[in-house]
Amino acid sequence: MRDGKSKARFSLQVRRTPVLSIALDAPAIPSTIPTVSEVDVCGFSLSCPECDTEYQVRIGDEVPDDATGRDFGLIVLWSEGVYFESARGRVPVQLRSREQGSAREWRVRAQFFVNVLPSKLGEERYQAMFEDLRAVSTGLVFDLLSKSRLNLGLSKKGSLSSRPANAELSVLERLWASVSYALQQIATQPMAGCARFVSAAFPGVASDSARPDFVS
Repeated sequence: MRDGKSKARFSLQVRRTPVLSIALDAPAIPSTIPTVSEVDVCGFSLSCPECDTEYQVRIGDEVPDDATGRDFGLIVLWSEGVYFESARGRVPVQLRSREQGSAREWRVRAQFFVNVLPSKLGEERYQAMFEDLRAVSTGLVFDLLSKSRLNLGLSKKGSLSSRPANAELSVLERLWASVSYALQQIATQPMAGCARFVSAAFPGVASDSARPDFVS
């Protein structure tokens, strides 16, 4: 550290206005949760950074294009951009660090949450995807459930269920555990989350089907 004791603070700027600042390695996540629009131009900065250390910003579970800040000596800056595009709801923001030039794992140094409001166009796209997913969700669950029966050799011709209710519940619980994370990502970051869900669940489907203009 440059002065033997870290005074570094990680800050968020929205439309070039500071809205939140948190000390590195703070013991608790700030109770203040700023609200931004998904189309707001935002930026990040870190004052009094540590020597020989590189820093990375992470939005939700995504690493943005300009994730690594530029070190200007007494401050590390990130390019201004639309970092929360396609996000909605409460989204975590993390600052991570590692030794400069190393291949070590990134370590979380600061974290806060941001409430992201969708733009009108983003909301329309989200609702379109939501309706599409809701239309196929029931069929998807029963299709996956049927496949699980076949894989286990428990399906019998002419029978609605080949297992007792507690066994059916166990299968449904395992099924939910496998898809709940994907649904959570779709809820917080519809465009990116939907793309990952489609590619994982339907590997034969073209990636274009997950693009925003596909559901517009």
